[in-house]
Amino acid sequence: MCAQLGNDINGLKAAIVALQDEIKILKTQVSTPVQSTTFSLIETEKIVNEVSERERRKNNAEQLNVDTVFVKDMLSSLGINDTDNLKISRLGKFDATKDDRRRPIRVTLHSENSVTLVLRASKQLKTSNNWKNIYLSKDRTPMQLEIHRNIRNELHQRLANGESNLRINYKNGIPNIVSSLN
Repeated sequence: MCAQLGNDINGLKAAIVALQDEIKILKTQVSTPVQSTTFSLIETEKIVNEVSERERRKNNAEQLNVDTVFVKDMLSSLGINDTDNLKISRLGKFDATKDDRRRPIRVTLHSENSVTLVLRASKQLKTSNNWKNIYLSKDRTPMQLEIHRNIRNELHQRLANGESNLRINYKNGIPNIVSSLN
């Protein structure tokens, strides 16, 4: 009878070890979806923040190498006559040791359509000597700037590797490298 109890105890020990292994497996299976759910919530929050930031910036244009005094003159030369409702602000910190013209200017227009018109008409500025060194662009979020920087670096790398006739093309606001022969 003692031998029988010893065998039963050994069997129970083996069953307990097997159950402990199954519990460990179940714990890892349960914890993995929780981690991925937390990760996806964080990613979702980042995406929502990015979309709201883009929505907030859609009426803005940025200008480089220009004084704030010349912004209204430049916009009126582009055909934007409603310059009374503009908000003009210099971006970045002021540094007395550097030229203030190096800091970009943000111009907030009354509509996204006005921004599009200004950016399309800005190509005309390059022909004028007064505005030759003025650069206009949309107000981009940090994520958009990083994406654009990566695309620009890829373009330079591909051009350095011998590919030619490449340029950056925007389709639905997304930059892509395309052949300029198209």
